[in-house]
Parts: sequence; structure tokens; C-alpha cells
Amino acid sequence: MTSTSAKMEAVSAEAPRRNRLTSGGLIGKILTYTVLVFWAVLVIFPMVWSIMSSFKTDQEIFFSPWALPKVLMWENFARAWVKARIGAYLFNTLLIILPSLFFTLLLSAMASYVLARFEFRGRQFITYLFLLGMIFPIFLGLVPLYFLMQKLALLDTYHGLILVYIAFSLSFTIFFLTNFFRTLPKELGEAATIDGASQYDIFFQVYLPLAQPGLVTMGIFNFLGQWNQYILPNTLKIGRAHV
Repeated sequence: MTSTSAKMEAVSAEAPRRNRLTSGGLIGKILTYTVLVFWAVLVIFPMVWSIMSSFKTDQEIFFSPWALPKVLMWENFARAWVKARIGAYLFNTLLIILPSLFFTLLLSAMASYVLARFEFRGRQFITYLFLLGMIFPIFLGLVPLYFLMQKLALLDTYHGLILVYIAFSLSFTIFFLTNFFRTLPKELGEAATIDGASQYDIFFQVYLPLAQPGLVTMGIFNFLGQWNQYILPNTLKIGRAHV
């Protein structure tokens, strides 16, 4: 009887503590979801407002920015595409970003594979050189870069801007992918070597497919960074003759 009553007292004493923990967890969840909902509204609202405003007339945008459009102005998209030359600018941007993104990922993956998998003299020095590129401010290199591109006859050209985009994107991409390749098992490469595969085959057929998550991450990161780039194309700008 004594042990039974002691157990009952322990259970009754534990119940309020559990209720406090449950109520505390509930309050924490409510606060978390409240912050997430507020953040979602903060992010989504400008996008919804931009879409809604795209169907308005110029007068409605200025004098009733929060009201719904009275009539859907579908011709706004045609005017933006033709008169504002959005189509030409979009084509211009993709013509530069897609090749620069492809070669950034390819060259970074190859360099990262070597730095992560091979022991050779000067490997740490090369790695630190790439890290140094991450802390070098782009603004300090604009003037010498401009004169260098001018002397190489790469100023105001597509391929010149592509090369600059690749150069400025390599440092962080190599830093990220080098650490990613280090996490991949070395036994796969050793097994492929025993089977007679060359280093070329090991990289392109074994490790590169395994590195897809890292490549996708860096692809998204570099695409957004190059898409939002303003300083470089404005300095080494493509003239209107190319548009």
C-alpha cells in the first residue's frame, strides 16, 4: 500500500510539470508559426503586388496602387516586350549567364576534385589563393580590369563578360565543391582504378554524378549572383549595337 500511494503521489506531482511543458511547447510553436507566417507575407506580398500592378494602366499604378485593376491590360506585356525591349535584354542576359554558369561549374568541379583527392606540393597554397579571391573586393579591381579588357580587345563583348563572370565566380564555387568532394568515399575511386578506369573516367563517371547536389546548389547560387550582377556589366557594358 505504501509503494502504491507513493507512486500515485509521484504521478500527481508529475502531471502539473507535464502540463507546463506542454503549454510551453504550444506557446513556442505559436510564436514560431506566427513569425513564419509574417515572413511569408513579407516575401509573397511584393510579388503579388507586382503581378497585380502589371495588369493596370499607368494612372492606376500611381493613383490607386493598392486597388485591383479595373480592366486587365494584357497589352502591357506586349508593350514591355517590344517597346521596353525586355525580350532583347532577357536574351542578352541568358546569352551571357548560361555559358558562364556552365564553365564555372565545370572548371570548379575539376579543380575541386584535384584539390580534394590528390596530394601534391603546393596544394594548400593553391587552395589559399582561391580563398583569397573570396575576400578580394570587386570594386578594387574594376579600373585595372577595365584597362586589361581594353588591351585584350575584350571590352564590350559577350565572351569578354563571360570570362569575367567565370573568373569572379570560381573562388567560392571551388571552396564549396572542394569540401563537398572530400565527403565522398575514396573507396569508389580506388575500386574504379582497380577496374582499369582512368582519372578522366573516375571523375566524369564516378564522382561527378555523386556531386550533383553540390553542383545544383552552386548552380542556383551562381545563377542568382550573375543574374543580379550590375557593377561588372555596367563597367564592361555591352553596347546597344549588340542588343
